Amino acid sequence: NLGAQVCVLNGILAVSLNVITLLTIEKVKVLTFVVAGIAKDILVILIDTVAFKTHVSAVQVAGLVVTLLGMGLYKAFCQNRTLFDTEGVLRATTSLLLSKRREHIANGKQGAP
Repeated sequence: NLGAQVCVLNGILAVSLNVITLLTIEKVKVLTFVVAGIAKDILVILIDTVAFKTHVSAVQVAGLVVTLLGMGLYKAFCQNRTLFDTEGVLRATTSLLLSKRREHIANGKQGAP
């Protein structure tokens, strides 16, 4: 019976996905796993939009932008923990953005970094 075979295969795939997820989380930090999942979601949405011409609303775009900004802030935090610990999130972020801007201008480039 094809229906039963599909159901069993679906169950095997679901259990396999859970096992792979568990093994992955054991190897990397949970937050890294979540960030990778978010990156995958963004990639899937972008591919869907380009390949299938799926409409993306302004709210969805805003959500993607906020997600990307959050991922960038997380990366900046990981690379500059001491700065974030001493200055706080707002000041550290501002300081990093201004230093990148000054570096960009010093290299003689136009526009945003």
